Amino acid sequence: MNFAFSDEQELLRRTARDVFADAASLSIAQVRALNRSGADGDGATHFSVATDLDDVALWRQMAELGFLGLPFAAAHGGSDGSFMDLAVILEELGRAVGPPAYMQTVALCGMTIAASGPDALRADWLQAIVEGRVRLSAAIAEEDGIEEVSAVRMHVRRDGDDFVLDGIKRHVEEAGRVDAYLVATGSTADGITLFLVDSGAPGITLRPQRTTAGGARADIHFDAVRVPASRIVGEESRGETALQGLLQRGAVAACLDMVGAGEAVLEMAVAYAAERVQFGKRIGSFQAVQHHASNMAVDVDASRLITYQAAWKLSEGLDAAMEVAMAKAWTGEAYRRVCTLGHQIFGGIGLMREHDMHLFLRRSRRDDLLFGDAPVHLDRLAAILDTVETPWPQLRGYAP
Repeated sequence: MNFAFSDEQELLRRTARDVFADAASLSIAQVRALNRSGADGDGATHFSVATDLDDVALWRQMAELGFLGLPFAAAHGGSDGSFMDLAVILEELGRAVGPPAYMQTVALCGMTIAASGPDALRADWLQAIVEGRVRLSAAIAEEDGIEEVSAVRMHVRRDGDDFVLDGIKRHVEEAGRVDAYLVATGSTADGITLFLVDSGAPGITLRPQRTTAGGARADIHFDAVRVPASRIVGEESRGETALQGLLQRGAVAACLDMVGAGEAVLEMAVAYAAERVQFGKRIGSFQAVQHHASNMAVDVDASRLITYQAAWKLSEGLDAAMEVAMAKAWTGEAYRRVCTLGHQIFGGIGLMREHDMHLFLRRSRRDDLLFGDAPVHLDRLAAILDTVETPWPQLRGYAP
């Protein structure tokens, strides 16, 4: 396995970094302004159309550069690329503290439609995604707030040629800013069915959430929402595999976001340590600060390696359950350690709202929880290891 970027991917990375660095809608200054908008006493924010980032120009530019069509077939206007190509963009968005629209639209919903959707849905929606005309978001989590197959219980019933959806989806990213939701319904007992539901369908009500990281997140209430059978992504009651693929891509996408953000925090902290003078010396000359930077570098590089291993297996269509669990369990905690040490290097100034560090720290809380935090994935990893035959039987079940 060679995780080094190809020449094409390296060019894609440089282009993406330049675009996101120059885009006003992704500038850290505007992200900070968004976090201030609607803030209450505890610093949490809520979604408001009037105060959200206006990234229409950037979205159009991403479409023109082919970013939105990377993993899709040329027949739908795409580039016939892979998830590894997509990983390059997702990492660069993490560096830029970018909104999750790209992850949701392309990596989660778009790739699910491409892999499992009927021809009519693929023809209509993938072309629209590639051209930047629509945005999508996945609606998975319910009462317990966990995004996993076994947690889906949303009620769905057939009524003639339509299906009727009732229930609540929690913590939906980009709520109110997308054209449709990819909604998981049913249960593991009765079968999972995925629907592409128009965001403006009668019976849909949004309840915006206060968030630490900012952005457009809400609970969505479905009250007898009618969806035609033609909007099923995959097969009725047989969507578990498609949903599992979406969740694995989501977990790796969150890891890629943290890898990019962690690299940005490390670079910021090292640059500050090289110029900040205290006690007559640059603080970067102090051994404790050097150790902090070294530990941050270890966490960032280890996160990148384990994340790209999972991304590569997903890209190759291999069983990546173990690698995804390891990547998400490790990277979430590693990124929080990077942010903590970054704050220690910056000292008091890093705690000021005017400083960039708190934005990355807020992001670490969101990304760590997305698609399951470390304990969730450690449990999954333990279950996987318990089924793997090893030459050391005593390791199975942790028995002596």
